[in-house]
Amino acid sequence: MKRLYITFAILVFTMLFLLSCSARSGYEKSFPQQNTEAVSQPPSTGPAMLRVLVDLRASDIAIHRTEDIKEFLKEMPGYKESFDIQFEYLPTFDSASERNTEIDRLRLDLMQDKGPDIIICQNFYMDPQELEWTGLSKTGLKSIFNIPQSAMKQRLFLPLDGYIANARYTEWDKLLPAVMDAGKDEKGRQVIVPMTYKVNTSLFEKERYAPSGKLPMSREELLNSGDPALEWVGISRWETVWDAFGGQIDYQKGELAFSEEELLRICRQIAAARKGKETKDEHYNDVGCVVPGVSIGPQSFSFFGANCPEYIMIPAYNTQGGVTASVGVYGAVSRSTAYPEEAFAVLDKLMSLDAMKTLDIYAADMPVHVDMCWRWNCPAGLEWRLSEWNFAQYAALREQINVVDYMTPVNRELMDLWYQADAAEDEAQLEKLVHDSYTRMRMILAES
Repeated sequence: MKRLYITFAILVFTMLFLLSCSARSGYEKSFPQQNTEAVSQPPSTGPAMLRVLVDLRASDIAIHRTEDIKEFLKEMPGYKESFDIQFEYLPTFDSASERNTEIDRLRLDLMQDKGPDIIICQNFYMDPQELEWTGLSKTGLKSIFNIPQSAMKQRLFLPLDGYIANARYTEWDKLLPAVMDAGKDEKGRQVIVPMTYKVNTSLFEKERYAPSGKLPMSREELLNSGDPALEWVGISRWETVWDAFGGQIDYQKGELAFSEEELLRICRQIAAARKGKETKDEHYNDVGCVVPGVSIGPQSFSFFGANCPEYIMIPAYNTQGGVTASVGVYGAVSRSTAYPEEAFAVLDKLMSLDAMKTLDIYAADMPVHVDMCWRWNCPAGLEWRLSEWNFAQYAALREQINVVDYMTPVNRELMDLWYQADAAEDEAQLEKLVHDSYTRMRMILAES
């Protein structure tokens, strides 16, 4: 009889255990991807204190912009009651050594499940002329995540898909898919949130020019088109070598996505085209081109004022015949946050259409919301908008985006190469510049 009771007790305990497991499984399935990646932290009393690290190109502007963010977030339910925000900043470029030390410490904290809850940052680039003006060296160009894709692989960020499904403030389906995909990991989860982006395009007055060739075409086809206007597009104005390629890094293989021979060929063609224009004393204005390369965004308000002309927009196509875009400001929630729901709610609010219309943080490039092209109130109070025609031109342009990347050390090397190659005195010097640059880029990837 005693054995029977023991057997019966074991059966009851087993059934209760199985029912408990089943219930827990059902509970977890009802909240997919929400807390499964967050690191467990002990509960605390009082409002959740969210640490938000803001690292933008000009830190003095960043501090000013975060004051605007504080004011904007005051309308959120629970602000100062259930959660509060503490903003943090990194040293500026004029303290390069201190800044780099702090970045190394921050990366270590993130890998050890410490650090800020939310990060809002951008990767940096200063061209050689700007470096000379500021007196800075390349040691001051360190970004928090030199290659954001590597940070994604290290699982430093919280996957946000489960939170996005229940978002309260942002129309996430209205954010430009091609750009948002640049923030997804190898499993297709949104772990980085691009906030702004840019594409380079040439502007032609509609009344003065119509393309003679069939678009789109590759960068090499632009340069060899025989159409003086399209040649100017191929030469572009800045970042010529960087956005010439349909991708700079093969992140699966961890190597460059183009060969040294391809790089030399495109540099040679661009340099030859520029010298040809100089020999003919030809200016881009001669063919109705307003500017041979401009990044569409709030800083371009001088081209898109209330009485601006209607433009033909022709992007500097890459070697694949598509458009290369780059992420500007981006945000992420740390995987180690103790307050994932609150952290996402803040990021969700900052990605809303109201935020993009209001906050200076979106004042550098184009906000990712697809409706943010037709009107913009600049920080200085200047009105910026695209007419119906120009909006249609830009909408068609962004549909041709086939590559979106971040400003990585590889991209910076390619941009620096343009300035050097443009001044090369002969073919031998150009070949050496390209070879040395390609070698440095391979070393960058090997060390990343």
